[in-house]
Amino acid sequence: MTLVDTGPLVALCDDRDRLHGRALRELRQLGRGARLVTLPVLVETHFLLVASHLRLRLRDLVDAGTFQLVEPQSTQVCLRYCVDWLERFAEHDPDFTDGWLVAMSHELRCTLWTFDREFETTWRALDGSAIPRVPTRRR
Repeated sequence: MTLVDTGPLVALCDDRDRLHGRALRELRQLGRGARLVTLPVLVETHFLLVASHLRLRLRDLVDAGTFQLVEPQSTQVCLRYCVDWLERFAEHDPDFTDGWLVAMSHELRCTLWTFDREFETTWRALDGSAIPRVPTRRR
């Protein structure tokens, strides 16, 4: 199982995005395993895709089963983890979507597909462990 962050979704939907080719390659590398998106990621992606045809592409990716919407077992528990995590890393200015992804990754014990370097260089789970990420190549 892989949780998908906003960056790869935006790049997949917008073929003019500078990371579009990378996103396509990495999506193929993910294979057929479950590719999960959270509601905060969909909201953030929808906001960043300003053209309606790009927003429709996002909807079509979910409708086609390329990505599946996932919710926490307990919204309250996930929110507590998210807010605690945001407080712990406040000096690095993470956003709510990042915190939610970390909380969901912790709950589901799955990897994260992201283009955000902070997940590699700075941010950790609340227990101090690395957040498991899909190996990606920067190009």
